[in-house]
Amino acid sequence: TFWYHMSGTHIGSLTISSMNTAGTATQLWRLAGNQGNSWQQGNFTIPAATGTFKLVFNGTRGTGFQGDISIDDIFFGSGCNCYVRPVCQTSQFTCPSVCINNTQVCDLRTDCSDGSDESPARCSNVCPPGINFENGLDYLQQLTNDTLDWTRRQGGTPSGGTGPPGYDHTLQTNKGTYYYIETSLPAGSYHAVMRTPFFNKPLGIGCQVRFAYSMYGASMGSLRVTAVLLDNTAVQLWNRTGNQGQGWLFAVVDIPLKSQYRLEIRADRGSSFQSDVAIDDLSYSSACGCLSNITCATTQFKCKYSCIGKDKVCDYNVDCLGNNADEQNCNTCPYGRNGQNFESSLYPFTSAKNGDISWIVRRGGTPSGGTGPTSDHTLGTFLGTYLYIEGSGVATNSKAILQSQLYFGKPTGPNCFLRFWYSMYGAGVGSLMVNIMNPTTQANSSVFSKSGNQGQGWKWAGIALPQSTFNYDFQVWCF
Repeated sequence: TFWYHMSGTHIGSLTISSMNTAGTATQLWRLAGNQGNSWQQGNFTIPAATGTFKLVFNGTRGTGFQGDISIDDIFFGSGCNCYVRPVCQTSQFTCPSVCINNTQVCDLRTDCSDGSDESPARCSNVCPPGINFENGLDYLQQLTNDTLDWTRRQGGTPSGGTGPPGYDHTLQTNKGTYYYIETSLPAGSYHAVMRTPFFNKPLGIGCQVRFAYSMYGASMGSLRVTAVLLDNTAVQLWNRTGNQGQGWLFAVVDIPLKSQYRLEIRADRGSSFQSDVAIDDLSYSSACGCLSNITCATTQFKCKYSCIGKDKVCDYNVDCLGNNADEQNCNTCPYGRNGQNFESSLYPFTSAKNGDISWIVRRGGTPSGGTGPTSDHTLGTFLGTYLYIEGSGVATNSKAILQSQLYFGKPTGPNCFLRFWYSMYGAGVGSLMVNIMNPTTQANSSVFSKSGNQGQGWKWAGIALPQSTFNYDFQVWCF
């Protein structure tokens, strides 16, 4: 039995047939024309002599647009036998009732009715592991020397006429997550790059990377996948340019390499705001291999897949790919974590009274267009908090000073680092300086300085503080 809906002045026909293994079809049920605006139940009998078969539901369009046909809730009676497991080719995977391509196995989308193509027992040992972006970038890393950022998103993108169709590829709902580039602002040639750690050479022929992508928009730019070798040789593996139409598409890309490599996924903005590029469900075939037996230098911190500098540990940014080891066990020193993310207070910092203007606590973007960040760095959302100076309505070279309220102990070794994230985006940006002050002589020593437009997005600064014989405090000057 099944339910059907055939309402409209242009309804065509619905035909149900059985098809044997030789491809011969036998009609079992047919209905044509308008059947009224309600769901109705249909039923038919499959002859006992039919043998091994599959059912084919064939809907035929009528003479106009008012001819939509729908079916739902198909049910087989107790007299029907179970599925017959098909005989599949070596390039295929055997599901209970159908054959699927091997490229569909462990690709983060269930294709078999029993989920066997995505079972944990089968896919947990595939390395590199797949990423569906529901919990962030995992072992992928955003580059800091590009000009845009990949942004996590649910539902559609803010701009009309571009982006995915209101849902992700994994869950197919507006609650699912994907990453995209927002191309409304700024105008011009901008790009975003994310990359993997280095992986071992493929285990054999058939190493592939698979991913879903959306490139819908009248002024679409490009999306490319490049393999970078240990000697920095770049090998382009895949590329698409221009409008690819609405909806999610799926790419299967061969990795024909015989050495270690990492992948870079780059999206380039098109000529206008209608060029949002999105990706989802990144996965690898079983012929690919992970990076193993990592040996890190004494100046480095060991992650699951890579080594990072010790100056990246506990800096409010996840640098370890595949886990958050560099941002765990960080609650040390007097105000926890040896730092301040400004989410609950400014302590131990304050906006100094001898400045011309004050540092302002802010969420989201700044009031002025063409300058400032779009969100904070800690949370990456409009709920996160940061400090900034407002450049509108103040005199040129007006300065704001952020000063620590207490003295820090003198650095006694080579691993004392000051780390922070800063945004200096805008045509009229001035300067940012960080000084340390000797409490006895009141002398300032500059340890960081930047001037002018540094581009969109948050930038990272890591400063090794010199060993000294005195305690000190910090001053952050912006003018």
